[in-house]
Amino acid sequence: MKAIWKFPFDITDNITIEMPRGAIPLQVAAQNDVACMWACVDTEAPKESRRFKLRGTGHNADTIDPSKHVGTLFLYSGAIVFHIFDA
Repeated sequence: MKAIWKFPFDITDNITIEMPRGAIPLQVAAQNDVACMWACVDTEAPKESRRFKLRGTGHNADTIDPSKHVGTLFLYSGAIVFHIFDA
């Protein structure tokens, strides 16, 4: 069965999220000041560790592949902006 699940995550340069294999990220946003990713998942697929890279606006992005951009996250009414990339 397919469903959309929410995955809260901590703000850190390298993020690991346990999600079903083949999950497709749909949106990254803050919900009640908690960073979250929503993804379309196959609820019957085995879970795997999925890695993402997080960089703040103006931070070093030398190791980032821009073609793997997943989303942009605004925290605290847009005072802080992060960009998330599939690793």
